[in-house]
Amino acid sequence: MITSDFVAYALRVGVKVPAPLPPSLVKERLVELMKSIAAECDKAGSTLIGHIKCMLDAGEKGFLAVSTIDASGHATVRGELRGGIDELNVIVNALLYGLDRCKVQEIVDSLARKHLSFEGGEMELEDLDEAHSHEPSSAPVLFDGIDHCHEHDDGRHDHC
Repeated sequence: MITSDFVAYALRVGVKVPAPLPPSLVKERLVELMKSIAAECDKAGSTLIGHIKCMLDAGEKGFLAVSTIDASGHATVRGELRGGIDELNVIVNALLYGLDRCKVQEIVDSLARKHLSFEGGEMELEDLDEAHSHEPSSAPVLFDGIDHCHEHDDGRHDHC
């Protein structure tokens, strides 16, 4: 049963790097990202982690799917990457109970910036839930270091 404290957050992370990355480094970063999100959500008070997962589609160079279902530090990896990876297009999903959406977004976005940043690379983050996106759905939210405020229909404001 989905209760009022259930949160589903989806984020697209696009990263362009100046030189191809070794597949092992990409895999390591995605595993650490999933484990870190689970640990931080648990630390912030999540009552139940349903599923935290990501998918990297690298076209002809393969794919990776990484997921965890708790804060134990274990992540499952499926797929394989071949050759140097020069562009990342990662979809991250966090499904859990006990935190509000803004807290989950804050955790996921911050850790995505940390784990998927590469020297000389460019990154963009896009909230995939149009109802909470700060920009029109056709324009991704670029990380600019500014705390954005979201106004609800009832006049409430929150920072996500």
